[in-house]
Amino acid sequence: MKPYPKWKEEVGKLLCGALAKVIIGKLFMMF
Repeated sequence: MKPYPKWKEEVGKLLCGALAKVIIGKLFMMF
């Protein structure tokens, strides 16, 4: 297994952060 390039790691973190914000936003809208 090759280590991921740095930019892919950063993009992954951004995507995870954005996904978390969307999920949290939907949860708040439900209540």
